[in-house]
Amino acid sequence: MSIQRKRKIARRRKIEGKIRRAVEREKSVAKKSKAFHNLERSQKLKDILRYLNDGFEKELFIASIKNLSDTGNPVRFGNFAYCMREIVNILIDKYAKNIDEVQKCSWYKPYNKKDSRSFTRPQKVRYAIHGGLNDEIVARIIQNYDEEESIENIINRFNSAYDSLNDYTHVGERQFNIGDKACEELANEVLEVTSNILYLIEHFRVDIFHGVKNRVDEEVLSEFIGSTLDDVDILSTHSVIDYAEIEGFEVTAINSSGVAICGRGTAHFTLQWGSNSDRKKGGASVSESFPCTFELHACVNNINRLSVSGDGIQVDTSSWYQ
Repeated sequence: MSIQRKRKIARRRKIEGKIRRAVEREKSVAKKSKAFHNLERSQKLKDILRYLNDGFEKELFIASIKNLSDTGNPVRFGNFAYCMREIVNILIDKYAKNIDEVQKCSWYKPYNKKDSRSFTRPQKVRYAIHGGLNDEIVARIIQNYDEEESIENIINRFNSAYDSLNDYTHVGERQFNIGDKACEELANEVLEVTSNILYLIEHFRVDIFHGVKNRVDEEVLSEFIGSTLDDVDILSTHSVIDYAEIEGFEVTAINSSGVAICGRGTAHFTLQWGSNSDRKKGGASVSESFPCTFELHACVNNINRLSVSGDGIQVDTSSWYQ
């Protein structure tokens, strides 16, 4: 056979090889797409996505689902289960990444008696749910939503679910080189456990934040009215806040030392020039209203004890100068 003939055969085989690999890739993509869409319809998948931030967190989650359809990888399920466990850890760290904060809480106890700075994952979960709030306050808030619930029960449920999720990450015969049907069945089990863990943390975290907000409602208005407002004091000889309307406020953070509260409202003032006796000699008073924002701080051991924090109360008096 001539050299030219051999070259033609080699080129043809090379082209045929490329076509064959392209067809195999197309088949693989089709399989991935079908498997992915089967899981995509799962309500648990949609529930998990609600708890994740855009960007890395959601991208990691979707990539983990797609990985399940890589039929050529015998450890695809193990990789998936491992990523689901890491997503849980990422959510916990989002709220409790600062270990020093966890260790400053009144309820914290070292995991290892020989190491005063040792900590456990359940302690980080506690911090993620209620920060540094003491046990008595937490118990009252939780029981307000469910009389039979307690933070201990919540942590025990987390431990049980996390241990279950952890078991799926171990590579054994049950998880190794399994077929598509078995893989999807196990994946749905993992999605359910993961969803339950994320719901447990987020649900009770929201309950705590709402509970704190409800308990400090009256104190917010009282602290607001009793504060000194420098922005307004410079407008007249005397300024008196007659009443205030709180348009809304939120508990924005709970850490080891306290609760951060931010809000907005409208304050109604009497601005007076001169004393009361000077009114007949040129003194005057007017009523004015200004929008305002405020930052308050509540103590973790007594959330009804509020104080002005940060930038305090900011009154927008720009309309006066206009």
